[in-house]
Amino acid sequence: MNRVRAVGSHVVIQIVKDRGGKIMLPEGARGNNDSNIVVSVGEKVKSVKVGEQVLVLPKSGLGLDFPGIQPDLCLVQEEAILAVIEPMEV
Repeated sequence: MNRVRAVGSHVVIQIVKDRGGKIMLPEGARGNNDSNIVVSVGEKVKSVKVGEQVLVLPKSGLGLDFPGIQPDLCLVQEEAILAVIEPMEV
């Protein structure tokens, strides 16, 4: 299996499809509710780190569908990342 390393202001995310226990909406009404995990960040990226869960603009990335590459990877610009999802502290 090959590794993808982001460069510049790009971020590689893994899209984890998880619809279990959620209300299903029509495709057009639904946003990007997938769990996006940061896999690699370019050297110019300052706002996110590897391993963080992020919210990304819908349809903003380039799917990486190549032989020998981990499935469900997407390349996005740092500007397409809207938020970092952090666990609530009690």
